[in-house]
Amino acid sequence: MRRPRQAEVGSTQTMLTRVKDKFDPVPDWMIADTAYGSGPMLGWLVDRKINPYIPVIHSPAGDLQSKSAGRGQGWTSRRHLDTHRLRMGC
Repeated sequence: MRRPRQAEVGSTQTMLTRVKDKFDPVPDWMIADTAYGSGPMLGWLVDRKINPYIPVIHSPAGDLQSKSAGRGQGWTSRRHLDTHRLRMGC
């Protein structure tokens, strides 16, 4: 059984794949909350040339489900987002 976060990420991947297969558009970028900030999800987006503007889930212990992987662990200000966008070439 998938956890709620995993189910949400999985359904987003399914939706983007189905839209691409049926209508052929692919977004250039995606903005989302921390629930989408896992390594596999970010990698999936980058592999499809979709720039992720998503706070990265960070846990020093490597446990993505850690309670510390919430507020304050991704971008904490507009400045962080702007810096990331510059690095991505946007």
